[in-house]
Amino acid sequence: MLASVSDSLKIYEFDSTQQKASLSIVSERDSSSFQNKRLQTVAWNHTNQVVAVAGENRFIQLIQASNGQLLSEVPFSDGVSEKAILRSDTHITSDIVALSFSHSSRYLASSSGSCMHIWDLKKRNLKTTKVFGKSVISCSLFVPDGSKLISGNRDGQINAWTFDETTDVANDVTEFSSSQFLPTPVTTLDVSLGTQAKLAAGYVEGATTVWDVATGSLLRRQIIHEGRLTGLSFSPKNSRLLTTCGYDGRISLVDTASKSTSDPSASVSVGHRLTSISFCNDAIHSAVGTENGHIIMYDWRNLRAPVVSVEAHTPFPVSSLRFQGLVRNAGSVSSVTAGKSPSFKSSSKAPSSATKLSTIPPSHAQEASSIVSSASNLSDVTDNSHAPKSASKGLQKEPESNVSVGNSVLSNSAIKSKVSVPITASSSSSSFVRNSDQSRLSRVNENIPPPPPVTNTATTPTKTLVSSSSSGQQLLTQENLQEALEIFKYDIHKELQGVIREQVRQFEIAKQDNAALIQQMSEQLRDLLESNRELREENERLRHIY
Repeated sequence: MLASVSDSLKIYEFDSTQQKASLSIVSERDSSSFQNKRLQTVAWNHTNQVVAVAGENRFIQLIQASNGQLLSEVPFSDGVSEKAILRSDTHITSDIVALSFSHSSRYLASSSGSCMHIWDLKKRNLKTTKVFGKSVISCSLFVPDGSKLISGNRDGQINAWTFDETTDVANDVTEFSSSQFLPTPVTTLDVSLGTQAKLAAGYVEGATTVWDVATGSLLRRQIIHEGRLTGLSFSPKNSRLLTTCGYDGRISLVDTASKSTSDPSASVSVGHRLTSISFCNDAIHSAVGTENGHIIMYDWRNLRAPVVSVEAHTPFPVSSLRFQGLVRNAGSVSSVTAGKSPSFKSSSKAPSSATKLSTIPPSHAQEASSIVSSASNLSDVTDNSHAPKSASKGLQKEPESNVSVGNSVLSNSAIKSKVSVPITASSSSSSFVRNSDQSRLSRVNENIPPPPPVTNTATTPTKTLVSSSSSGQQLLTQENLQEALEIFKYDIHKELQGVIREQVRQFEIAKQDNAALIQQMSEQLRDLLESNRELREENERLRHIY
């Protein structure tokens, strides 16, 4: 899922498994939830179930991502009045510009003005506060293993503070500095996953620097944008790849291990001033926020056009957006290896074949519905020779179901055996044709001539059952009784035949429907295998490049 903030909070579900990618709203909170003040930062906890947002209202809100429910507010106000909070040391006096959860999500770091607050979410109190004099903090974050807390400020300083959960933030500081360039205001930070974590920093002049987190040494510096660099994000599956965006309206993909520092590996002009960027967990797509409130998704394999664009916060600019991180156990470091090429096959967004085949997409469901509706207009068919090829291939065994006929319950197999047996009205009437013969069945269904009356009176002596009256009342003879019985038997047979034909027709429709669904699932499986093959090829191509 993707969380974005501006005047409001919106959480999207990104789906790239369909032919056309989409961003659909999962939950949101409007501006009234934040005192109609602009939000500036958003962060996910380690389970990807809670987002923290903050900004000009100087309060941090913890929100359930799935339904937008408010879980808690920081500073904590348990039994404390708002005036008491304003007088206490937990009061935040400036706009909050950065939020970051520790590796276990017990602690939450917030930066505002020249102060950094560390909140203990378990004990619901302020753990410690770090003051940086007159330097205004512009960004801060925890490293993935939670051992360090890194901050960047407008004076161009980047410091890493050792963080111990049992004590306060220690005084031993790693300063990221170099004599190769003059310090300029830091705009954004990000840390790569992996055992050898790297820190990337963006600057107002459009440059980016990459540092070794453990030693604080400079690995590379590169000018990428013409103007302010506003966002950067490491690939979640390859710590070498870094994506950036800036006020020049371009997004770029940088290989941080490349010897060349002249041009990025890939770049595209979006056409708007860009404010924030985030790598998707599939390591293929990136989301970028614009100054006019749009969210645009790009596929790094094909930058000719965006895969999806939505008006998220128009006309307000997107302050910050962030994809969910890779879910990790508390206290563990991500198993992503530095320099390892992204495994497109195991993309967290791409569903497994079992998941993909278990759910038919709406477009395929509509196709199946059209197949059912067209099958209902076909002539009654009872043998498999008239069924579509997909049905004969896909269905090895016909489903067994019960059908109510009057007060009796018949199975499909009983119906088939009943239909396939010639049904006769009587010994004196002609035999009905087998129902498997379609043309003869149509004549039976449309216009069945009445059975001929019994007229063989020469050989059968007439016996009077009721004596005639002087008024000419019709006599009830044995011939009349036999004729009435034949007509009665014919009527019963015709009604039963119609019921059986209807049940057979419904059975054939269901069989064709099942065959169509099986065919759709087979096509989906072929598409999935083909996609996996293409992703493996792309993976190998990137492995050779990088």
